[in-house]
Amino acid sequence: MGRKAFEEMSPYWPTATGPLADAMNEIPKAVFTQKGFKVPPAASSSPAAKSWAETRVLDGDLAERITQLKQETGKPIIAFGGAGFMRSLIGTGLIDEYNLVIHPVALGGGLPIFSGLTKQLDLKLLSAKTFPGGVVLHTYNPA
Repeated sequence: MGRKAFEEMSPYWPTATGPLADAMNEIPKAVFTQKGFKVPPAASSSPAAKSWAETRVLDGDLAERITQLKQETGKPIIAFGGAGFMRSLIGTGLIDEYNLVIHPVALGGGLPIFSGLTKQLDLKLLSAKTFPGGVVLHTYNPA
């Protein structure tokens, strides 16, 4: 995840309860950031807080760090972050699958994640799932 997403999520999840909280607290985490960021110490001694406190910080070249992370054993990597982090991640060309969630709300603004591409990014639709309330999840692979 990006540094800003980590800073927003890490105070909440260690004390949250329920199935989603359990998953968020058990998965290994890596924060991609510019040099100098330090993960703050755990706010409590709970196992969940320690999990967030033991997050790895990966700085330096994003493409190199993603390549190294993809070579490790484990489950698929899921990226959380804001538009800036996603633009940087998309720019590496190392994303294997895009899950784009469309909400039925027109805000009239926002930060695009596909701006600044240096070449055309062709995507192949794998699936589309509609949820109650009109939210739609589109899953794509790079073509």
